[in-house]
Amino acid sequence: MIEQENQPYITFNSKYLVTGLQERKALLVQSFCKDSKSQNLLFTDRAFEIGLVPHYKSESQHHPGIEYIHGFLELVIVIKGKAFLKIDKNEYNIQKGDIFFHNNNTKFSYHFKERTLQTLHVPFLPRILYRNVVLSSDNRNLLQFQSLEPFIRDDRLFRYKIHLDGEIFDRILSLAFSLVDIFNRAEYRVKQREILYRSFEVLLRTIILEYEKLYPEYRPRHNFIKVIIDYISRNLTEKINLDSLAAITGLTKQYISSAFKEKLKISIIDYINNEKIQYACNLLDSTDKSIYEIMSQSGFNSVSNFIFCFKKHMNTTPGRYRNKSWKK
Repeated sequence: MIEQENQPYITFNSKYLVTGLQERKALLVQSFCKDSKSQNLLFTDRAFEIGLVPHYKSESQHHPGIEYIHGFLELVIVIKGKAFLKIDKNEYNIQKGDIFFHNNNTKFSYHFKERTLQTLHVPFLPRILYRNVVLSSDNRNLLQFQSLEPFIRDDRLFRYKIHLDGEIFDRILSLAFSLVDIFNRAEYRVKQREILYRSFEVLLRTIILEYEKLYPEYRPRHNFIKVIIDYISRNLTEKINLDSLAAITGLTKQYISSAFKEKLKISIIDYINNEKIQYACNLLDSTDKSIYEIMSQSGFNSVSNFIFCFKKHMNTTPGRYRNKSWKK
């Protein structure tokens, strides 16, 4: 499959051009650098301009696992070998046929179970996926989410790694090595970038389709904001926080907060509190229950917090609201 490993350039299936060992080292120096403060691995200015750096790696067990934290997203395909992938404090087995994603700002390292591990990597920036699309900020955010959901999942069980073999894995490998080949031949020529980007989109789309086949529950989560809104409306009497929303969506709390505010122009905490206050208003209008009872039934755990949120959203206290409502 991989020929001429020690030559300046090697090939995959005698067709696609792949960098050899020395050229890979030069490519890494040209494309990646460490942030002086955080020590995170970042794109150099040259790599940042193009937005992705697909490359093949063949690593030896004689080089112990080095911990990385990326400032970009990365697709990884295991071509040959077995290893442990350590993400933060958790370890997962990976082997030939595995395809997975590295989120940015997550610490990881590889620890070898065999002599060598051959992998193909596509580190990239999200902006290249919607570079030519003219959208509102809301729709742009939704498009980014739909394209990149596998990367931003907070899945501690590593459940969304997929394992493929046979014809479909061979097809994905061909698409991936074709991408590397285009990158190596075109280098940083501006005229070739659109071909490079389109090739990556085909590869990513093919992989995500396999995700959807293996994990049917993956598809509905594209509309995660609707899932969150429905959950909030059904659980107004309960305590709702970002932890519970992360649990039902499989997404990080940080992503939920930023994407929700980008889409609805309100923070998710303010949205939850507003819905709870509207529920409390209905109880104040239609029942003679005490303020304390209504506070509890609206999912608040302290009178002071309930009154604070009520005044913030209704510009009055619960007691004054009830008196005014009953006078009508």
